[in-house]
Amino acid sequence: MSERKWTVVVVPPGVGASKVIEVSHRLLKTATGFGTVVALGALVLGYGLVSRSLNLRHADQLERQNAALAEELTRLHSQLSSL
Repeated sequence: MSERKWTVVVVPPGVGASKVIEVSHRLLKTATGFGTVVALGALVLGYGLVSRSLNLRHADQLERQNAALAEELTRLHSQLSSL
């Protein structure tokens, strides 16, 4: 039994010669698998970057809140000392 092949025909717009490319089934499966792995890797990397940036934003917000609470605690301590 002969090997299965896919034929891709590239037709340029206007005047020009068409190009015929034959791709074996095995090569097509390999390329599809490789493309899937690359796409999943890009998704995981993108998720990691977004997650990290959100965590940094949350940490900055907590830092500002902590500073405000520390100022309030200092003010309350001084009021308590004066009483």
